[in-house]
Amino acid sequence: MFFSRAKNFRHAGRYFSLAWFLIVAIFRPMDGAKFGRWLIVANGEAKVSNVGDLSRWMVDRQTVILDGAALAWEKNSLRPNMLMGDFDSIDPRLLERWGSSGVTILHCQDQNYTDLEKAIQFTISHGAVDILILNALGGRMDHTLANIFFLKKYIRRGRRLVICDGVQYIECFHNETRELIAPASSYCGFFGMPRATISSNGLKYEMRNFLVRIGKQESVANEFRFETAKIAVRGTCLAVYAVA
Repeated sequence: MFFSRAKNFRHAGRYFSLAWFLIVAIFRPMDGAKFGRWLIVANGEAKVSNVGDLSRWMVDRQTVILDGAALAWEKNSLRPNMLMGDFDSIDPRLLERWGSSGVTILHCQDQNYTDLEKAIQFTISHGAVDILILNALGGRMDHTLANIFFLKKYIRRGRRLVICDGVQYIECFHNETRELIAPASSYCGFFGMPRATISSNGLKYEMRNFLVRIGKQESVANEFRFETAKIAVRGTCLAVYAVA
């Protein structure tokens, strides 16, 4: 995988053309306290675009914007820590403005991965333990499905990877017990990836070693009885639940 500094754009008085391992060595978050928590903003059609909502998700996170989402952020006068993409459709003047204001500009040349997957890999290479992804749903179905499957592909013990569209969370659980927070009476669902047995405490329809298998059986249209529910998973499943 290869990243390079976008051509003809100056940042901190230097031009860069760097291999992936050099990018990993050189990039440093602005605040070390945020090092493990990242926000990635994609450009799907299901968008979180309100300034207040965007600012809420940015708190205590390093922020990576994929190039297709840059214009909306520019209109809202927001600045991420990093802008990443192939920049084939972005206004060069925006790159110049952001680069001169301290935003790290990374040109992603590898076409074997989507921009979102490259961003996920980048944050993981920097020790991410909590990755929140906005605007990764809607539009092209192949992209939407791939984005959801990335949750399974990059799941590891001690690392949380979540997609959010402002209304619901989607994340993957693997051999773990989690306490979920959501509004009382809000919906939730669980799907095998490819299979899991689930037990719950706090749902309207409690599960006791309930088997979910992809294409065979799932748990849909369940509800939170209270604002928290405990979910114990053996195997791997995808969970969908409402934003608190």
